Amino acid sequence: MALWNPTTWFDIFRTDKYTAREGWRTAAIWYGLNRISGNVGTLNLDLYRKNGDEREKVETGISYQLLRRRPSPLYSPMTFKQTLTWHALWYGAGRAFIHRDGRNSELIILDPEATTTGIVDGEVWNATYVNPQGNRPENRLQLFEMMADNPNYTVMIRDRDCFRLPGFGDGINGIPLFEAAKLTLESMLGADVRGKDQITKGFVGKILLNAPAESPQFRSAEQANEFLDDFVKKHGAEGEKQQVGLLRGGITATTISTQDNNSAQFLETRKMLNQNAALYLLLESMLGTDNNSSYNSLEQKQLAYLLNCLESWLTRWQEEADYKLLSATQFGSGQYYHKFNTAAMLRTDLNTTASVYSSLISSRIINPNEARAKLDMNPYEGGDEFINPNTTSTEAQTAGQTVDQNPDEPQDDRAASAVASRLQVLLNQEQRQVNKRLKRGESLKSIENWYDGYANKLGEVIEGLGGDRLIAQNHCIDSLRHVARRPANFDLTGTAELLTEQVLKNV
Repeated sequence: MALWNPTTWFDIFRTDKYTAREGWRTAAIWYGLNRISGNVGTLNLDLYRKNGDEREKVETGISYQLLRRRPSPLYSPMTFKQTLTWHALWYGAGRAFIHRDGRNSELIILDPEATTTGIVDGEVWNATYVNPQGNRPENRLQLFEMMADNPNYTVMIRDRDCFRLPGFGDGINGIPLFEAAKLTLESMLGADVRGKDQITKGFVGKILLNAPAESPQFRSAEQANEFLDDFVKKHGAEGEKQQVGLLRGGITATTISTQDNNSAQFLETRKMLNQNAALYLLLESMLGTDNNSSYNSLEQKQLAYLLNCLESWLTRWQEEADYKLLSATQFGSGQYYHKFNTAAMLRTDLNTTASVYSSLISSRIINPNEARAKLDMNPYEGGDEFINPNTTSTEAQTAGQTVDQNPDEPQDDRAASAVASRLQVLLNQEQRQVNKRLKRGESLKSIENWYDGYANKLGEVIEGLGGDRLIAQNHCIDSLRHVARRPANFDLTGTAELLTEQVLKNV
């Protein structure tokens, strides 16, 4: 087998000024790495099996055992996913040895500074250096039988036995963040050093003395120090010192302000470096900067973060788990796949959550027990039926049958009545909230801020009823125009019927 010298693979981790381990000392990088890897770690990676149009969770086999139960006796699933992700973020790739041994199978994290990947005769191999005296998980020699024939302690692992999570790069070895962002990291570390010097040493000089080169008082260093000590003794800030000083021999004094342009420039530089760190990590917002994006709700902010940053890492995990942890039969069937559950990241406030689930149940998209499962609540008997509680009697719900409340009423009228009833609940809330704020004399800007969240909530309900979210936005704009005139009483009587008519046009 053609093989190049693996000792040269690790040269990238030997940086000129700052080592790989020093770069993440900066607060911005520490925050970004923890946020992304921590979010990946907290999300559940489940295995599903498709059966026609249905899917079910698979809770058996090596994949479930390693990703949901225990990857290794040394760490939990959360720790494993978080660690491998930050290795991929910082070092360009995260790797773990897949030790297949039935119930004793393990995923053993490999040291990223001692592991790399290359192609030998068209096949992908991973090389990791193992310290025979070490006791870390990557150094447990009994798991590497091929170690016996390698006196240089470099273990070669076939890629099928390595769970490899590459970052941005050539698809084999990702580009380490500390290498791509080397200039920014050096600037950030340098700024930290300067900031530390300012805090620990400080700068107390308020006066700069300028002496002519030909001044006889400073022909030697001893004379200069003697003059300076005497000057500070007489005119220093401590105690009762002389308020007026006399300089002779052509010496002049210049007053220095501690709040100069350099201080402001230093702060702006720190802010710019934090923004650069956010760009390298694909984070739209970074604590400590003033360029954070504005969103109408926490849900929208989390959705933007999920789509623009986190989704690419979740997809890497899913694809690698499919290829490396499924059996050949499972992978070839196309029925099995891994999927992260991101619902936890998109949680809304309790009122919005209740409104969304209520509309989904009314539209028969989900049943009550499915909604209760998402809220970590136990199911109840009869909750598996897909019924609309707004048009079903209590007896019919128990029997799982739909009964019209008024059989003589036309179907379209009954649908309109159900939609109007659902919308009236939110409109009553809007009317109470706006009147309360008008009574308190709140500014129009304050009321607009409340409408930002309310418009999103109303839009979700209308969309759940089959309408267009634009209906909610237009309604809120009209309401704000009316509020701007400062009415004595904000009244929405008849609005539910108008909105219902617009909703039903799209159904």
